[in-house]
Amino acid sequence: MSNCPKCRITLVPAANFCHACGQGIKAFCRACRLDLPENSEFCFRCGDAIWSTMNTPSIGAVAQSHSMISRPVGTIPRSSTAARQVEKQIEGERKLVSIVFADISGFTSMSEKMDPERVTDIINQCFQRLGKKVYESEGYIDKFMGDCIMALFGAPIAHENDPELAITCTLEMLKELDAFNKENGLNLGMSIGINSGLVVAGGVGTDQKLEYTVMGDAVNLAQRIQSAAKRQEILVSRSIFSACEKIFNFQTLEPIMVKGKEDPVAVFSVKNRKDMNSQQPHRNHKIQALIGREREIEIAEKLLHQSTGGKGQIFFVSGEAGVGKSRFKFEIKEKAILKNMIWLEGRSRLLNRETPYYPFIQIIQHYLEINIESTLSDQLAKFSKIRSLMLDDISVSLILDLLNLPNPDCKTLQLDAAQKRRAMFLAIKKCLFLISKESPICLYIEDLHWADPLSLELLPQIADGIQSMPFLIYASFRPDFQHDWSGRTNLTQISLEPLNSEQSLKLVREILQVQELPESFQNLIIQKADGNPLYVEEIIKTLMDSGKISLDGDNCKIAEDLDSVEIPATLQGLIAARIDKLQDKTKQVLQYASVIGREFSDLLLSKASELESELQESLRSLRKKELIFELSEEIDEIIYIFKHALTQEVAYESILKKKRRYFHERVAITIESICSDEDSNRLEENLDPLAYHYEKAEIPDKAIHYLILSAQKMSESYNNDAAIKNYESALEWINKDPNPDAELITQTTYNLAEILILKADFDRAESSFLQIKEIAEKANDNIGLAKCYRRLGDIQRMRGTINKALELLHQSELKAKEAKDFEGEIRTYKAFGSVFQISHQLDKALEYLKKGLEGAKFLDNHKLIAEYLNDISIVHINRNELQQAESYLTESIEIANHDSSLRPLFISSTLNLGVIEYYRKNFGAALSKFKEASHVAQQIGDLKNVLISKHNIGEIQKEFCQYDDALLTFEECHELALDMGNELEEINNHILIAHMKHKLSLSYEARNILEQEIQRCEERKFVALQCDALYYLADIEFENGNALKAREALQRSLHKAKEHHIAHAQERATEKLLEMDNQSSLAGEIPS
Repeated sequence: MSNCPKCRITLVPAANFCHACGQGIKAFCRACRLDLPENSEFCFRCGDAIWSTMNTPSIGAVAQSHSMISRPVGTIPRSSTAARQVEKQIEGERKLVSIVFADISGFTSMSEKMDPERVTDIINQCFQRLGKKVYESEGYIDKFMGDCIMALFGAPIAHENDPELAITCTLEMLKELDAFNKENGLNLGMSIGINSGLVVAGGVGTDQKLEYTVMGDAVNLAQRIQSAAKRQEILVSRSIFSACEKIFNFQTLEPIMVKGKEDPVAVFSVKNRKDMNSQQPHRNHKIQALIGREREIEIAEKLLHQSTGGKGQIFFVSGEAGVGKSRFKFEIKEKAILKNMIWLEGRSRLLNRETPYYPFIQIIQHYLEINIESTLSDQLAKFSKIRSLMLDDISVSLILDLLNLPNPDCKTLQLDAAQKRRAMFLAIKKCLFLISKESPICLYIEDLHWADPLSLELLPQIADGIQSMPFLIYASFRPDFQHDWSGRTNLTQISLEPLNSEQSLKLVREILQVQELPESFQNLIIQKADGNPLYVEEIIKTLMDSGKISLDGDNCKIAEDLDSVEIPATLQGLIAARIDKLQDKTKQVLQYASVIGREFSDLLLSKASELESELQESLRSLRKKELIFELSEEIDEIIYIFKHALTQEVAYESILKKKRRYFHERVAITIESICSDEDSNRLEENLDPLAYHYEKAEIPDKAIHYLILSAQKMSESYNNDAAIKNYESALEWINKDPNPDAELITQTTYNLAEILILKADFDRAESSFLQIKEIAEKANDNIGLAKCYRRLGDIQRMRGTINKALELLHQSELKAKEAKDFEGEIRTYKAFGSVFQISHQLDKALEYLKKGLEGAKFLDNHKLIAEYLNDISIVHINRNELQQAESYLTESIEIANHDSSLRPLFISSTLNLGVIEYYRKNFGAALSKFKEASHVAQQIGDLKNVLISKHNIGEIQKEFCQYDDALLTFEECHELALDMGNELEEINNHILIAHMKHKLSLSYEARNILEQEIQRCEERKFVALQCDALYYLADIEFENGNALKAREALQRSLHKAKEHHIAHAQERATEKLLEMDNQSSLAGEIPS
């Protein structure tokens, strides 16, 4: 016979707990519930780190296994995970921690009246009892500072609900201090502040003495909040409030000013814990629709039907945290209540794993409608409902004892532990079975994986008796929970899987109450949330709180830096708790893998981490715990992927920055080594990862080298956004050098600007060329200046500012001649030709373009020749010389087809062929060419030609009298042109919008638009567009009976068309005037 290590009473044989004081006797695994040998630290079945319940030291005990670590370890069991984590984490980690400062007041006045030795004893006793509450809440005492306790929740071990644990602990501390005061005739008080935030947790001190602690702004803020708290008050920050507002009742207070903060800090006063039922949505309260669970609901409805029919059923629902078990339960609860079932609910909690029958206590309280606000007299009055079930006296006495209620009517039962256990099992079963005779019953236990051992032993015994009863046992748990119920014929178990992409986006629309979602926002949700509904909701909440997304009516607006979203604190705690349960080497492997990225190979991980001996065992453990999955198997390596993107991010964020830099450097060096050992092609495939890792390692030369190479490769494949990002990153690194390389800046900036022009981001492109111009001027580089002025002129031409463009091109020509840069001169002629084309000075355009073509042929520059051929064809199109234009285009396309770098030129030439077919009235052939050009332009991200293609498609829709479709197309083009800053195309499409509105009988709106744009064209010298606008205005005036105004507009259009040789505009105006004259003759009027 052995004795209890706490109260020393003789134990009954095979006891798990002491029958006198409740002390745990045996070590057991909390994951798989297996009894283990004494002093076990890991489960031999599942490998999980365990807490031994044996030989728990008293609060004053000292447990120090590392001579260099100083800490109040009496608050942590000698064999606990927390103690081991302190030893492991002495070098430091970044952690999300809830910090408690609890300051005790009244010791000073007490010291004046008592002997110092008595005061010291009281202080120690008080700290012991309060420290025990920290330990019981799975916290860690960082230090005692005079009369203040600093406690941590989340370090050294993270829990899923550290903010909740922190508040629970402090509420218990206030109760314990009140009890301590009453026992000792004292009047001590306590003020408490709690904050949550990112800290560095690890060893602080000297080589001779290190102390485990946490440091960071979050710690300072917690202490400042505590100093603002009143006696017996718990103040918390917004981060704690946001995490716990559904669990506790708070009072919102006025924000406070604290040292070190410019803005007032929001604070909230904790009142009490909410009743379990009040934490759930009210039946009349609108909650999010249940999405993607149709099959599972159908299964549940079938089981409810069978249960109410007297065929008892067992329903198990498994799913990872956040997948929607609670939301699914709410749906089942609604359906059960509609079937007149009695719904009884109990929730297992991490903190109450060792509280016997904890979920069954809640179930009976639920039945009796006892909540946290019920007084003792209320509870006793409501207990009459149990008495009315006609239970025997022993069962009534045991249930009173279970609910911790006084038992005045019954004598104290003299039962040993084993007898009491059997009697309690029987009492709870009888109670539930009698309730089911009133009405069918649904007994629900949430989070069964956290249930205490006695509840887990009792539940199958209840299940044994329900086969022919109107009874449904329904329980939910995590996927790693193991049970041996599989042989039961009335058991149905389902697994709630993550939502697919379509379902995830449907949930987003439901939450935000919008239909349209920006594509980048959709991609973020799909990538980050991985189909987990809780992740979806928390990411949206974080984005909304940070202002990265906002709602404007039915529209969802996003910020530019949407990708930089922080990990929601709730999810970070959830994931960090899983990671902290890993063995040391396995956790290290996970962290190293997170540095590589969401996808990683065992070959790279092995070589970079230098953990080859332990690697495969750790990877097996991570796969078993479903933190990673095998993605594919290559010849010499296996590719793995983190199950959740957020798991990778949390693991990565936990690493100290200096350690991250070292890891990134190791990975980059290893990639270079692997690639150099094989072939150069593999190195080219890894340019982007090398750039990324050398950037993160903060090694400038290597980072710049690979960023530029990667950007060049991306621009060649027209991955423009990624190329821009890498060029900009390279420039940031170059400019960090006190003496940056001017030539490198010039070339990198020029490459960036060229892509920005392709993207029609003219403002940023112009800014880039002005930077190059400044460098060239300092170096007296006329060739560079000629190039800058030419491209700045091109930007002005694309904006439609003709005079500015010509001014810059004359500067370019002058600098090229000064530098004797013949190729620069030739390229400037092409730019002149383009400017004269859009201002419809066609003779001048042809003069410059033919002169440039001769020069290009002299240089034997095929790319330049093809560009000139394309531009000359446009002049001939505008002159209505379609045969000549087609000849030039055919030759241009022939050259472009042999050079992949000329894809933009291929698009332009294809568009021009479509224009020729359009003027020939071959609209089907024209539409085919426009669609071909649009497809290629979208592939390479050429926004300018995407715009032109769409515009031309709208022209075809107009010709087919599809005015509604054409209006939508032109409106889309108008918006795109505005975004691009392309005024020429913006005016062009605005004029056509007016024309379509006229065709749709919206003449008043159309006239206003046309009058506005005619004036703008006059100012900008957009002659061809002005001719179009005047023609459409004449059409409106003529149809409205204003013949004189119509003729005036047409004659202005005809005059400008003749002056600037705009053939199609001249022909169209002449035909319209003749039509008007014919109609006037028929009406007996004098024609013009």
